[in-house]
Amino acid sequence: MRTRSNQDAVRARVSWLTAVALVALLAAGCVAGRAPQGEPVHSVIVQGGDVETAAAAVRAVGGEVTHELGIIRAVGAEVTDAQIAALGRVAGLRLSENRGLRIDSQVETVRDEFPSTSYSGNAGTRAWSGPWVEDDNDSVTSGSFRVYDSSHCASGKCLKVKTRYGVGDTIYRAVDLGDATSASLSFGFEHSLADDDEVVLEISDDAGASYTILRTYDQGTSEPGSESIDISAYLSSATRLRFRVVDDDDGGSMWIDDVQVELAVGVPDPPPVEEPPPVDDPPPGTVIGTLRDEFNARINDGSDGTLDWSGSSWTEIDEPNGPGPTDGPVQVSPNTTYCLSPNCLRVGGTKPNNPDPGFGVSRDVDLAGAATATLTFSYSRGEFSGGHPTNGTLTLDASSDGGSSWTTLRTYFYDAVDPTQRVETVDLTPFISSNASLRFLTHGPVDDIVFFIDDVQIELAAAVPPDPGPETGILRDEFNEVSYSGSDGTLRWSSDWMEADDDQVDYGNTRVYNSSHCAAGSCLKIQTGGGVGDHVARAADLSGAGIAILTYSFEHDLAGGDQVVAEISQDGGQSFRMLRVYDSSVAQPAAESFDVSSDISPATLLRFRVSGDGMGGAIWIDDLQIEVGSYVPDVTHTRRVSAGPVHAAGITGQGVTVAVVDSGLWDHPALEHGAAGQARVLVQYDAIGDVVESVAGQPLVDNDAYGHGTHVTSIIANSEHTLRNGFHGIAPNVDLVSVKAFGADGSGTYLDVIRGIQFVVDNQAAYGVRVLNLSFSGEPRSHYWDDPLNQAVMAAWQAGIVVVAAAGNEGPGPMTVGAPGNVPYVVTVGAISDAVTQNPTDDFLASFSSTGPTVEGFVKPEMVAPGGHVLAIMPGDSVLATEHPGFHDGLDYFMMSGTSQATAVVSGIAALMLEYQPWLTPDDVKCQLMTAAQPAVDEGQNLAYSIFQQGAGLVDALFAVKIQEVGCANQGLDVGADLAGEAHFGGLANRDETGNYYIEDFDGYLWNGGYLWGNGYLWGNGYLWGNGFLWGNGYLWGNGYLWGTSYGSWEDPILWSEGLTETMSIDSWVPQE
Repeated sequence: MRTRSNQDAVRARVSWLTAVALVALLAAGCVAGRAPQGEPVHSVIVQGGDVETAAAAVRAVGGEVTHELGIIRAVGAEVTDAQIAALGRVAGLRLSENRGLRIDSQVETVRDEFPSTSYSGNAGTRAWSGPWVEDDNDSVTSGSFRVYDSSHCASGKCLKVKTRYGVGDTIYRAVDLGDATSASLSFGFEHSLADDDEVVLEISDDAGASYTILRTYDQGTSEPGSESIDISAYLSSATRLRFRVVDDDDGGSMWIDDVQVELAVGVPDPPPVEEPPPVDDPPPGTVIGTLRDEFNARINDGSDGTLDWSGSSWTEIDEPNGPGPTDGPVQVSPNTTYCLSPNCLRVGGTKPNNPDPGFGVSRDVDLAGAATATLTFSYSRGEFSGGHPTNGTLTLDASSDGGSSWTTLRTYFYDAVDPTQRVETVDLTPFISSNASLRFLTHGPVDDIVFFIDDVQIELAAAVPPDPGPETGILRDEFNEVSYSGSDGTLRWSSDWMEADDDQVDYGNTRVYNSSHCAAGSCLKIQTGGGVGDHVARAADLSGAGIAILTYSFEHDLAGGDQVVAEISQDGGQSFRMLRVYDSSVAQPAAESFDVSSDISPATLLRFRVSGDGMGGAIWIDDLQIEVGSYVPDVTHTRRVSAGPVHAAGITGQGVTVAVVDSGLWDHPALEHGAAGQARVLVQYDAIGDVVESVAGQPLVDNDAYGHGTHVTSIIANSEHTLRNGFHGIAPNVDLVSVKAFGADGSGTYLDVIRGIQFVVDNQAAYGVRVLNLSFSGEPRSHYWDDPLNQAVMAAWQAGIVVVAAAGNEGPGPMTVGAPGNVPYVVTVGAISDAVTQNPTDDFLASFSSTGPTVEGFVKPEMVAPGGHVLAIMPGDSVLATEHPGFHDGLDYFMMSGTSQATAVVSGIAALMLEYQPWLTPDDVKCQLMTAAQPAVDEGQNLAYSIFQQGAGLVDALFAVKIQEVGCANQGLDVGADLAGEAHFGGLANRDETGNYYIEDFDGYLWNGGYLWGNGYLWGNGYLWGNGFLWGNGYLWGNGYLWGTSYGSWEDPILWSEGLTETMSIDSWVPQE
């Protein structure tokens, strides 16, 4: 490793500003004061020996200090051209360019969560002006006012106000709102006020000289409650909030918690414009009423709900005795065995020659004006005249056109006499009209089919209530008991197992049977000897799910012509889709897994049917389950880096904090909460406005207008889960520190980014930060050690934080890696693309991925990760999503490519490694990531891409977590000496006389069994950049770490590049390759 140690050069950069230099500044004619009117002002970074020295220099020439950046011993400043020239003549100072962003407003909070028995709680971004002050001469633990531990508090302790100690008792707290443009007060409360007890909330803007009542609390006040009150009319430096006892008749109490004043500083946002709700419309979700028939009397027009059935009655279908509610196969029957009440609706009986359909009953209903309609009823299976069960069915049908057309919603098999009344719930919303109809109808053969139906009700709602989200969970039957009702999952089946033969659960060709063929104990046996057509089925309501996976285990002794079919229906049994045919050729025992998402419906029906009965063999089914999940689009980046097996081993990033410096964060539940539902965003910090926007325990602030920060955070930490691919984030349980340093247009400045990194380093211990994700880059304008941003990044690495940086999206040419990815210490990541297929063998290096070497001769990037067509969370109204609407799914997910996305993948893997091996240093993590990476090779096992393109190769989470390699990264480097200016370093890349790049003087590290870095890895004879990606001309290795004269200006102490408008940008958008 080449090093440079030059004491003269060090002294030139060591920046103690002497009194002589200050005199020189004054002599140059620069005095403190405002810039001359009309002279342009520039935003710059001024580095000296420390913050105080740099600030003194700026002020001495009349400049204004805007940022204090102790992490790089610098300040941000606004200075004129003349002041820049004066600063440039001072030895020991270094100036770098920057462009500032104007912030119109910032939000701060003053808050008391009463975490302890104290009147001095401060949990906001700024402090109160003093503690709570009470006038009842008591302490914080007694009297009319106290901080009290009670079940009435939101969590733990809160402020208790008791009325019985006297009218006029008060407690107040002062807050300085003098710089606010608007403010709102919020808190939660409960009370036990009775009779004439009364407490008022008051506010003063003149230090208590006068008060205005905001709220009055008494016996009639609903509770528990929460308040949100606009107090913008009372802004002053002497604002006070006060609770006062007005009446103490019954000695009740009031409990107050989480008192917060949120204030805006700067230009206030205009108030939101809200459309008033229609005058005649009830609030969303309001129940209009119910149509109900409890069959309390033996009549066909019973009406027991809050709404009328519009004069309609139950109409009997094919009743041989003529219409009438008291006799025949269809009647309102008095039967205490099968009805919930003395009477219920009976449908069934003997029909000559068994024509299909059989008997039935229908009722018209006017559903117009409702937004939702929900049907509930109960049913049981009875016995007719001593008859035996048949294989007939009862269907529930609905119509929206008065019966001209019908849709079957449920099918019930008549497989056994069963007096148990089962309750059904069915969505009738699709059939809402003024001409709707409901029908129960038997189907043949119908001899002796008898169903008893009770408590039929339709509930109508005015508007769709808030969607709780798709139902997720498991329907499962382990057949642990000899029963057709087994339910061992988290969700309920819609029916028991229903068999079509004439037997029961414990005998016959289909039964629940205890056998050695079962996985454990008993299981479902289906024997072919009963004849073709025998079947057993079970219904499930899968409505609301986005995905469904059916699994079970089986054994069989099928032979000859024996055959059993597994099939599924989405229309209640009217039609079926075949899943599998079992015969003598099917290997067993085995386990099955079917994706049945296409069969999701309220009337899903699973069935096993005998389709061949040659030898009377059997099949045994056990541990059958349907797992359903919400709609989440499947992602591939977790699978491509083998994160799934790591998650399966219980390693999910728990206990590790990742900081993301980017454009902010959307408050999506899968980012706000980890996989176990725990809140995990520890802090949101706005580096542009220098304000903490939220801390743990407070609601998240949706502060990502651009969308990029949310996308990369989702790749790292998304806790959403799909049944096919598992978690969507690489480390779904990490804690997060979100730092906003880029604006709504995706651009930012060195000053704000550095301030964001400084916040992370300053708060490393408080938040447990182990990984820092930097998914952005800027064109290098100096050697890595001279760049102020790189110095901040190196300080973070020195502090023990693994820094993962994007290579940049400026490829495919050589030497295109941006800052801070050009820092030799950090983990720099390039991108591969998936060719828009699920096949990993056609993945390729993305052409936009920046490549090395760096100017100083280092191999960059160190590795590559999935960065093409990456699906992750992004709000649909973000700038990126609106600019590229074709890549948003219309819900929560957005497809995007870039080294930003690849960087986030590696940050997540680093978190997994640190959970499993928390003792690893940043150098250790980098070493293990590189050792575990897999390089792309061609058919001849030759490297498909050079090491300057792919580094060590594609990162692998499973290997990286398991591997124990240390000591192979950053050898010969010294970050402390680098930061102190005592030594700087160069890499081993070089360029020969023919223009090819290679690695010289390498010590011989083996990568994955034989991919030696050095000795023949010449850029040529197979290692040239293919498809026109040859290295260009002009980068000769010369003295002083310069590849050519184009970088000579880097030696100047003032780093102006193209005027004073250069900004950093998030590597945001590249074409989807």
